[in-house]
Amino acid sequence: MKYLFFIGFLFCTTLIYSQDTYKRTYYIPQSKLKLLKTEKKVSFKELTPKQQDSIRDTFKGFKTIEYTVSKTINGKNVEVKKIDTINDSFFEKQKFLITVNPDRNEVIKAFVKFPDDKNKIIINPFISKRDTLNSTYFISLKNRHKEWLPFTEFTVSSVTIPLKYRFKDKSNDIGEEFTTAINLNFLLGFSYGNSSFMYRDKVGNKSNTWKLSGGVILGASTVELNNSNTSNAEIPIESGNTINQGLFSFGFGATYSFNKLNFGVFYGWDYSLGDASKKWNYNKQPWLGIGVGYSLFKI
Repeated sequence: MKYLFFIGFLFCTTLIYSQDTYKRTYYIPQSKLKLLKTEKKVSFKELTPKQQDSIRDTFKGFKTIEYTVSKTINGKNVEVKKIDTINDSFFEKQKFLITVNPDRNEVIKAFVKFPDDKNKIIINPFISKRDTLNSTYFISLKNRHKEWLPFTEFTVSSVTIPLKYRFKDKSNDIGEEFTTAINLNFLLGFSYGNSSFMYRDKVGNKSNTWKLSGGVILGASTVELNNSNTSNAEIPIESGNTINQGLFSFGFGATYSFNKLNFGVFYGWDYSLGDASKKWNYNKQPWLGIGVGYSLFKI
């Protein structure tokens, strides 16, 4: 019977899980550097002959061009009409925005954004000697094309583990036990993961994320002491009587998340607090918690 209960524990333990993340850092590996593009303003002379011919063809058949510019006159902003003659001097005065490869050869740490209506992953690198505040790159995606980018981050997660398996202690004649209790724990740790970015033309982009997190657990809960779970004490609690004790939990945990689905394994110790703390059979004894769940909220 206890094995059936243990199997049910593995598959049915509820993990109430919410989290906040700090300093998520994406990495553009060397294998993807060739995909990076950036926009750069250049003069007409810096363009290739093919690009120059393309621009000239755009103005083919026009002798002049008329446009307006904003100017401040006597403290007021006004629109001023200008007329330029289309000739070599006109082209030489213009600046043109072109797409180029940034020619990077080392792994890039960056912030990343994936607008829902764009076919580009926007990449804003961390500032280094080779970057300025205006250095922004992007990776263009074809329809239904997907790219994965790895990341690391610090994670603070609130976790509730309603079922714990407490190990047998033969030396103290203590049997194994499953316990249920309301508890609140915080997992302070570090995460490694990957995010996928898929461009879907006219129907909205799609992004998925998986990550592994590991760290330290700190928590609090209560336990009801009775004659059964104080049987190993010098003076057990009398049958029919109960005492509520506070618990401080310390341990370690690891979680796997895919979007909002979570699976976690936790190992720790509960320390009873209060006058009757030494009576509890499982005071300072290890326990194992396993949970699966769905993250409904973020902190």
